[in-house]
Amino acid sequence: TVLLFQGLKKLFPAYHGIIELSSGLAFLLNFVVIDYLYYWNHRLMHKKRCWDLHKVHHTSTQMDVFATSRNTLWTSFFFIYLWGNAIGVFLLNDAKPFILSATLTACLDLWRHSEFLTNNLKVNNFLSQKLFLMTPKDHSWHHSNSSQQVNSNFGANLNIFDKLHKTYYSSENHPIVLGLPLSMSFVKKILFPF
Repeated sequence: TVLLFQGLKKLFPAYHGIIELSSGLAFLLNFVVIDYLYYWNHRLMHKKRCWDLHKVHHTSTQMDVFATSRNTLWTSFFFIYLWGNAIGVFLLNDAKPFILSATLTACLDLWRHSEFLTNNLKVNNFLSQKLFLMTPKDHSWHHSNSSQQVNSNFGANLNIFDKLHKTYYSSENHPIVLGLPLSMSFVKKILFPF
């Protein structure tokens, strides 16, 4: 993101900081709009043509903070966060609220790939149903070994986009098996998953 931002500054200096938004709108631009773009981006990564770039992420057999970083070297270049965050920071006159939102998204990504609070049904339901947050329990169904649920819960921060587009799956139970089997060497997973 930093390299892309620096490149934009060198290539298009006249456009640096040209958009002025209130702090709230700059925050929501990242937390909601970039998140909605990510929802579609993530769904695309599950399509046959893009799956090889993303399938390594789904090999984790447990939800922990290391699962969030389980990707090929190429995967980051195909997710909207890299491009959207750099462009947003570049174009916004005051990018601090946008950066704060991106930081919150990164923290939520670590949380979503953990088991923190997943056994507390009341808290989980409040966060998921009232605040529309994508909880670790919701996201564990996205990582389940069930072909039915692996095509659900694509959202990052918010589950409302999954609910809106009928890709949301919820259960009081946890998935029995996480992770898709993938017989490849470590080097092949990281560099050449195709």
